[in-house]
Order: sequence, then structure tokens, then C-alpha cells
Amino acid sequence: MAKVLLSAQNLSYGFDPASVLFEPINLSLQVGDRVALVGRNGSGKSTLIKILAGHLQPTLGNVLRYGSLAYVPQTSTLGQTEPTETILETLSAASEDWWCIDEFLRTQFETHLDLLLPTASLSGGELTKLLLAIALATAPDILLLDEPTNHLDLLALDHLRLCLERFQGALVLVSHKPHFLDQVASITWELMP
Repeated sequence: MAKVLLSAQNLSYGFDPASVLFEPINLSLQVGDRVALVGRNGSGKSTLIKILAGHLQPTLGNVLRYGSLAYVPQTSTLGQTEPTETILETLSAASEDWWCIDEFLRTQFETHLDLLLPTASLSGGELTKLLLAIALATAPDILLLDEPTNHLDLLALDHLRLCLERFQGALVLVSHKPHFLDQVASITWELMP
């Protein structure tokens, strides 16, 4: 039997009792699970993935995590970094072995960034690849990706697909690209309003 890496019981989330986004959700992730999290815009996909990552508390219920976790949020929802923070400083803050992330970025995504440039100067695609490299280079047990395909061109999408095929842990992916989801996911969770 596969090892459970994450489980959630009776998850509910609402802004107030009259405005419940979803309830109750029970789920589990096992080693090797490849999950596509789908649903209409506004159904709560990003909220659910933030709760699974521990970045947001559910209104009710709980999440148990057994292992290391990496979460890549939508780049459009990220707060602005300090205008002067360099890519090197971003990498150094992510890991003592920052050069491994840079190497991952260069070899797996064929992306070479000037480490002295401000992180704030990166395009959406460059920032997405940087965040993916930070997450994937650590080889987490659980990988949660919220719309990583939004700013990637076809070549970068192919690089991401190959990285996810090699990934050994459990994966939950939100994307509006059905063909990409078909390539990398074997399980679908649909969030209904």
C-alpha cells in the first residue's frame, strides 16, 4: 500500500457563514499521485491549494502533512519583492545550496538568469521558472502548483512536463490547459461550487 503524504478531513472555507466557498472536503495524497485540480473560475481551487500548503487556515477541518512540501503560487498573486532584491538574494533566501537551484534552472528549463538582476525585473515566465526551480530542486515529497502554466511558452511547458514526469513525490496541479493536465495527471479532483 502506498504511503499517505497528505490527508485532509472535513475541510470547509468561507468568508462568513453566508458565503461558504466549499464544504466539506475529504482527500488524501499518496506517493506517486498526480492530481489535476479543476473547477470553474471562482470555485476555490487556489484557496484549497493554499490550505493544503498551510498558507491559509480552513474555516473548519484540518490538514495533516507527512513529509516535505513545496508550493508554487500563481505569480500574479505574489507580493512585490523589494525592488533592489537580486535573483541571487532570492535564491540564497530559498536555500543554502542556492547554486543547485541555479543549475536546475539552467539544465532543466534552459534558462540562464543574471543573478545580479533584481528579481522584480523578471518577466512572468522567468519568475515562474525561477519559482519552479526553487520548488523542484529540493525534491519535496509533496508538490503543489497553482497555475504554473500561465506564463510559460511551449518550450517551457515541455520542460515542465519532463520535470513533472521525473518527479517522485505526490503532485497537485491547477491549470487551465487541459492538454497539459492530460499529459501529467492521472487523477482529477473537481471542485464544484
